[in-house]
Amino acid sequence: MAGNLVHRDIITRHDTSATFIASRDLAEKDREFLSSTDPWFRPCNFTVGPDGYLYVIDMYRQHIETPVSIPDDLKEDMDFKRGSEYGRIYRIVPKNDRSKRKAFTNMKKMETLELVENLSHPNQWWRLQAQRLLLERLDTSVVTSLKTMFRENKDPRTRLHAFFALEGLGALDATLVKQAMQDTHPGVREYGIILAERYPECLPLIIEKVDDHSARVALQASLSLGAFSARQAAPTLAKVLERYGQNPWFRMAVLSADAGSSLDLLELLLKQHSFFSRDTPEKVAFLEDFSYVIGSRNREGEVSRFLQLLAAEDQMKEKNWQFAGLKGLEKGLKKSENKLTADAHLKQVLQRLQADSTSEAKAAIETISK
Repeated sequence: MAGNLVHRDIITRHDTSATFIASRDLAEKDREFLSSTDPWFRPCNFTVGPDGYLYVIDMYRQHIETPVSIPDDLKEDMDFKRGSEYGRIYRIVPKNDRSKRKAFTNMKKMETLELVENLSHPNQWWRLQAQRLLLERLDTSVVTSLKTMFRENKDPRTRLHAFFALEGLGALDATLVKQAMQDTHPGVREYGIILAERYPECLPLIIEKVDDHSARVALQASLSLGAFSARQAAPTLAKVLERYGQNPWFRMAVLSADAGSSLDLLELLLKQHSFFSRDTPEKVAFLEDFSYVIGSRNREGEVSRFLQLLAAEDQMKEKNWQFAGLKGLEKGLKKSENKLTADAHLKQVLQRLQADSTSEAKAAIETISK
């Protein structure tokens, strides 16, 4: 808003990551999509209307700074609401547009089956309003039509609208969810995995989707594994770390699950040997974040058990591993609302670690011991 312009980027999926790439359009390399010489122009939002044109909301104000950020002597002559009565909406249309836009129709007057048909409308506005009205009416007579649309429509956007209309009408089941998880379009598979969290029988397919060729689908599968117990999810989360551990989004996906920050997972990684065979920066970062979670939640006996693994396992005796684990644990305990319970076990393992540690690690041990 401070720049009095609208900047436009084209968003494309990253080839090997779950992220997106934003870049200027070639036709706008030396200019913005929309700009104004009026310093009060404050574009703050936009949407596509029922006619398919782009609508830009201009809040139009002289000042947009917060009063607290301005010196008191300057605020005396400033009216922070000046211009608010001139707010406006711009409609942006293509040059020489000769297309015949569909006249606006009161969709509330449509038959329910007509609303279903509008889920395949090329304009998102019509699809969203049709889905909203279907859920407001809760007319289950169209469930069969929605299922047919979900199975047979060629447009993945339409299939997705039908899928969530069925969900809103309470007509979803594990069979439909599994079908979504195996859809040809990664976006539909992604949302199918999200709803699969409700159906335990879908777990094998969630596990399978960790190997999906789409990184976003694999990431969602990793996140959705968090809905299941450590016994069920830990082996696959260990596999995720082996395959995608260099990616911070996947590391956070693993840690977001209770199973992904469990000592069961750590013991599994130790047993498999490959994860701790080489202390790459990504793996060290994961262990530090993992130990931070252990410290911040500070469950009874968990810190002591974690430190025992740091001290006892040959793989963990490398200085980088031990320091990362102690550093993260120290930070987590500082944030924890639970007080660390001192016991003989804990004191012994801290003494064992301190006897064979770097000066940095010893400093972390002293802080944990207090």
